[in-house]
Amino acid sequence: MPIGPDNRIEPGGPDYGQPTHFHSGRQWGVFAIPLPKDFGTKKLTWTLTANGHTSSVQIWMNPPYWIDFFKNSANGNEPPRIKFAENGPEYIGPPREKSVQTLSATVGQPLTLTAWAADQPPTIKFGEGAEPAAAGGGAGRGGAATKKPAANEPPPAIIGNRVIASTPGAGPGGGAAAAAARNRGDIQVLWKKYRGPGEVKIADETINLENGGDPKKFVEAKTTATFSAPGVYWLRAQINDSSGNGGGGDQCCWTTAHVVVTVK
Repeated sequence: MPIGPDNRIEPGGPDYGQPTHFHSGRQWGVFAIPLPKDFGTKKLTWTLTANGHTSSVQIWMNPPYWIDFFKNSANGNEPPRIKFAENGPEYIGPPREKSVQTLSATVGQPLTLTAWAADQPPTIKFGEGAEPAAAGGGAGRGGAATKKPAANEPPPAIIGNRVIASTPGAGPGGGAAAAAARNRGDIQVLWKKYRGPGEVKIADETINLENGGDPKKFVEAKTTATFSAPGVYWLRAQINDSSGNGGGGDQCCWTTAHVVVTVK
């Protein structure tokens, strides 16, 4: 959906850096619009028209709905950091620059994508054996028995008399959820197409990295992208920490950056 009448943000647009290629499912931290301090009560409207259907969403400053992208106050977690040259600048949080790197490529020839990622683990740990607040000292509503979570594990959610587990063996799905968390590593780098006229084949869309909990250690992530047609493409690099995609749903902690590629 190219920038224009069917993909526009107004007033002042139509191009505010929004995507033209849309992936299925929920996507986190795709783009950001820096606003001036005097923006006040004004509003922007993003309008999309596809398959004969038009949808619009308004964007404005809404103080009652404040999201802290840069630190989770519950556990002190911060977004991972990313850079695209070993001695280059670091980026953290939502993408405030339209492009952090410009590359050139040839149709049908793999282009190497290299990034370095680091992360500060959460600084506030849940106490060993802490009781879930909703458990009432050992049983949830309706009498569901609960298990003390391990250190730095959040308490399980309790819905009715069901425990939605967050630790292995604590209830339905706990083992699978814990296994998925282990498999994604300390840091996860995801590459996706963001804009461009043709298809983009990324060799490894998801790269799992281990830094051993060292916040100063940058770990290299490398893959390739192959383009089917000439033109200007944007690629989106999303970096997740151990909290997972979208920070587990609370909007912190992840980092997103855009890379522009000119393909001939």
